[in-house]
Amino acid sequence: MLKLAVPTAFRSGTLLCEVPGGAIERPADGQEHVFSRWALIEEERGRRRTALAVIGSGQHGLDFKDGELRISALRSAAYCHERGFKLAESPARKFMDQGVHEMRLLVTAGEAGQIRRSVALLADWLSSPPYALAHLPFGEMIRQEETSRAKDGGRDEKDLERDNPEDALGMSLLSLEPGNIRLTACKPSWDGKALILRLHETSGRDTSARLVLHQPLRVINFEFKPFEIKTLRIEPSGSWREADLISET
Repeated sequence: MLKLAVPTAFRSGTLLCEVPGGAIERPADGQEHVFSRWALIEEERGRRRTALAVIGSGQHGLDFKDGELRISALRSAAYCHERGFKLAESPARKFMDQGVHEMRLLVTAGEAGQIRRSVALLADWLSSPPYALAHLPFGEMIRQEETSRAKDGGRDEKDLERDNPEDALGMSLLSLEPGNIRLTACKPSWDGKALILRLHETSGRDTSARLVLHQPLRVINFEFKPFEIKTLRIEPSGSWREADLISET
């Protein structure tokens, strides 16, 4: 087995690995463990809680011990099968990782809370980086002078523009913050009369989130529990409610 070693200064920290829909703590025992897209090491350093995250592009095995994180890159014939085989067995297995393998890793470190909030967003960027399309617009965009007031304590478009000018441009469908709230689905409802948004908290922390819809202008504030998934049904009028995840898959 070929492994890529990432030496770190962390000796007693915990290893947190992404799994579908959440994250799980793995032991620092040097044994092979499964992870999804990212692994995060976190410990107290001085008076500061610090974290280091390694984000992969399809490598789903790792081990961690004595401060060294090792990513499984290639597997020999004895390890490519899900059952595994003893190395001493014969005949030699004919299947193994072959051909050209491309690996992309992103390593980031800093304050633990900030790393936790950003790691899923960085994993999305690494696995599906944004791309640009050539476009030659014609005419001009005219913003409506009259907009409905945002249902957030009477805040209107000028309030949004003062808080965040990009939110007030009206160029996008919506904006969402903070970064640990992940938009996993945006689609028409089953009856074709509304917009369905599915949101997922990815840092494992209680989070206050804000969703801004631009047309019609509407601000929605809501609370997330750790790793909670919410499904929102938004009507053309801007009214909204939480919907059942099963019925709006």
